[in-house]
Amino acid sequence: MRDSVLSADVRDPRLEQYARILIDTCVGVEPGWQVVVMAASPARPLVEEIAAQLGARGAYALFRQNLAGIVPWMLAAPDELLETLAPIEAHALQNADGLIAIDAPENTRETSAIPPERFGRIQASIRPHIERVFTGDLKWVGCNYPTPAHAQDAGMSLRDYEDFLFGDGPHAQPRGQVGLGRRRQLQHARRRVLLLAG
Repeated sequence: MRDSVLSADVRDPRLEQYARILIDTCVGVEPGWQVVVMAASPARPLVEEIAAQLGARGAYALFRQNLAGIVPWMLAAPDELLETLAPIEAHALQNADGLIAIDAPENTRETSAIPPERFGRIQASIRPHIERVFTGDLKWVGCNYPTPAHAQDAGMSLRDYEDFLFGDGPHAQPRGQVGLGRRRQLQHARRRVLLLAG
């Protein structure tokens, strides 16, 4: 199995391009915007690139841990906390101009430890605050960051999964052969969020 090129100390130019697509094409960030970036620690190289590009565009970057990162809290918190989103989180979602949600799990089954009724309470507490996503008032994008967990679920080596995700290598659709219909599908897919319940 080939190692990840993203884990090397050398900066991967694909991350710069990926961040640019997320910021410019998908969200359309403008100067002065407040952009919430939700991710887990494996996505740090992409988060750092997004941070640099947001700063260069004169936008604020507000970083949050995604749900998988707070599983111990979700298991221990009393029901009344699960049923109400933390006021500071609600404020961020109600006032942000953009949202970039990066799925980068170390374990794609991490949230399966949360009983369904508890997870349902958490989702219900978040739902009113992400209504802006559905009305188009909050510009957003959801994306994957290549992790060993994603690669394993896809039945690929990490390097092959990176090539697949970034459009390089033997698993990618040749760029000259992507038809107009497929381009439209890809453009539409960039605007959809991948919500994983575990």
